[in-house]
Formats: sequence, structure tokens, C-alpha cells
Amino acid sequence: MSHITITTDLESDWRDVPPIYRLWVDDLLLSERDYWPNAASHHIQEVSHVMLAPGEHKIWLELVYSKSTGQVWFKHIVIKQTDGHSHDVHTAKGDMSFTFKVV
Repeated sequence: MSHITITTDLESDWRDVPPIYRLWVDDLLLSERDYWPNAASHHIQEVSHVMLAPGEHKIWLELVYSKSTGQVWFKHIVIKQTDGHSHDVHTAKGDMSFTFKVV
């Protein structure tokens, strides 16, 4: 098992009602919240610490039903292992998942 620090920058396009999202790694729920800041000028940065076994893992966003028509997506993901391995990924608008490997 390796200690992993996951930092994600999330963006949204909501206007009237903020969307509710869940942030997952594999089947582990890291966060559930509404996207509260002004979407036009701010983003949310989530920082999570997890222990993961070697192998492939998936970080992903789930939109929870709400009255919002807005979406949430990854803007930037940084995954760091204590041994120095890291992933630094700038994602495209609309990306809601990313697969990475722990060595």
C-alpha cells in the first residue's frame, strides 16, 4: 500500500442552482458536496489522502440528481506518491474520469 495525495481542480458551468457531485477513487467516496462558488470566476480544489495498493485506479466524478442543469468536470489533476512518482494532468472540459497507476 502506498500513501497517495490527490489534488483536483474542478470547474462547473452552473448558473441558477449549483450541481451536487461526488468524488471517487475506485469504490471509495472521497467527497460529496454542492459546487458552491461562482462558476464563472472560481473553481474548487479538493485535496485527498488515500492508501492504495499497486495497480491501476480510477478517479471519477458522479453528478448527483439535483435541480441543477450545470455540469462539473476535472480541470487539473495531480496525483503524488510518497516515493516520488506522480501524475500531473490537465484535462479537457467535460472530463469526468482519469485512470492512473500506482507503482
